[in-house]
Amino acid sequence: MNYSNYDLIIDNANKQIKVYKYNNEIDNEHKKIFKETWENWETVNDDTILNVKELIAKYTDNNLNIYGYTTQDTITFVNGNIHYYIVFEYNDINIYYIEGTYSSVVDDSFEILLMMLSY
Repeated sequence: MNYSNYDLIIDNANKQIKVYKYNNEIDNEHKKIFKETWENWETVNDDTILNVKELIAKYTDNNLNIYGYTTQDTITFVNGNIHYYIVFEYNDINIYYIEGTYSSVVDDSFEILLMMLSY
């Protein structure tokens, strides 16, 4: 991954978890695709999900061997101990990349997950 495109925002040595936030502008068309997919996750077709997986792979320089699900404010993709989050926060969309092993299903907000990972 090209770490220069990401800011390290959490480095928890005790839990061996690192959280990175994408620090460049996300293409507006990609934001639109992400939002429409998140809002319609239950009904989107496989081609749309594959398109989102391809986009997240471009932003993270990683492969497509990931599975995904949604929470109240994210589209989440997982590949082993690597988690990718497209986060919908305050009328904006951000991409996070998390390295480490943890229980990834947090049904509250992404902010709660970040708090849990930082302690």
